Amino acid sequence: MKYVIMADGEGKRWHNYLGLPKHLVEIGGEPIIGRTVRLLKENGVTDIIITASDERYNFADRQPQSDRDCEIDRFDEKVIEGYNEICYLYGDVYYSEDAIKMIINTPTDDCLFFGSTAEIFAIKIMDIPFFMEHKHRVKKLFMEGEIDRCIGWEVYRSMHNIPFNQHIITDRYKKILDGTDDIDYPEDYERFKQKVERLSGMNTKLKVSLIVPCYNEQDRVTKALDSIPVRDDLEIIAVNDGSTDDTLMTLVMYKEDHPERNMRIIDVQPNQGLGNAKNVGYDNAKAEYVNQLDADDWLYTDKYNKVVDQLDGTDIVYMNLVKNDGSIFDITPESQRGLCSGCARFIRREFLGDTRCPKVQGGEDWFLNEALQPKPHTDKFTRINAYHYNFPREGSLYDKILKGEIRNEE
Repeated sequence: MKYVIMADGEGKRWHNYLGLPKHLVEIGGEPIIGRTVRLLKENGVTDIIITASDERYNFADRQPQSDRDCEIDRFDEKVIEGYNEICYLYGDVYYSEDAIKMIINTPTDDCLFFGSTAEIFAIKIMDIPFFMEHKHRVKKLFMEGEIDRCIGWEVYRSMHNIPFNQHIITDRYKKILDGTDDIDYPEDYERFKQKVERLSGMNTKLKVSLIVPCYNEQDRVTKALDSIPVRDDLEIIAVNDGSTDDTLMTLVMYKEDHPERNMRIIDVQPNQGLGNAKNVGYDNAKAEYVNQLDADDWLYTDKYNKVVDQLDGTDIVYMNLVKNDGSIFDITPESQRGLCSGCARFIRREFLGDTRCPKVQGGEDWFLNEALQPKPHTDKFTRINAYHYNFPREGSLYDKILKGEIRNEE
């Protein structure tokens, strides 16, 4: 398969920021397009071409784009002559390692698009005539003034008979929601560069990975996310645990609407339970400490900030819980042994180690607590009322357990 990295656009939105084409600016000490080529080669790809007229694009074989009537011509047919399988990648995308592996290893019978809900990152094509048929249809409609633009989304809509004025994702689409993103404007670059440097430890060290497990919480999770402070040293890991409602879309739209938040979304399918969702969060945490926020709870933002500011290398740091009736679960050395909610504690990731929640129907934090307590560790009790614990909420998992409707079983 031939991999074509498209990088011969006019860059009108980029305005020659920093005196460089956007594909050549560095993130993490490496040009964006150079990173793409490196990741492809590290995953066994040898046939790579960059469509660019600029001689500085010397990271792989280079060939200028032949046609420039409109934007759809980036899918250049002359570049792929003699090939039966092709993969187009966008040159202004900062791909994660997992995204490149997904693009390379995911099979398709005709065409498969990869991207977020709003942006296409790559198109893998096994049936080139089928793809080009729809490319030419889209170009013809655009040149005749029937449609306002002609980019990859129009080809996708043409393939699926979707109205060109509607944004609907059906089949032939694989979502990449791991932080991979494209760079259109200078402000996109500066924001994304800071985010990558923060995650890689080149900038402010991450102090807290806040895990937000979600199952059918489309109506409540926004309130929880809004209560999280915006800090350079805090990341949000939202784990969608096989929701059957619009929780995943709610999370995706929230992330897109709040670029100031360092947020990752992990989609677990099918539903595997709260304990597993928390474990997924623990496995993906990058910060010094892990904490969790249930999607139907919320934080007292200013007070939570004060707790985070007090994290000092202690193995487990506690904050108090505020219940629905206004009463306080005051967590002290004496009370913490009976603590069931893991939301009240920050656990140093190094101390957590490989300890994980069991797969039980509720009470998974209790078992985790019991597993951690025998290990030699240090505790800190802030006594700060920073977490609103929506307990017991009618119809919640714990409410059903209290009523005997669900048994705790492995």
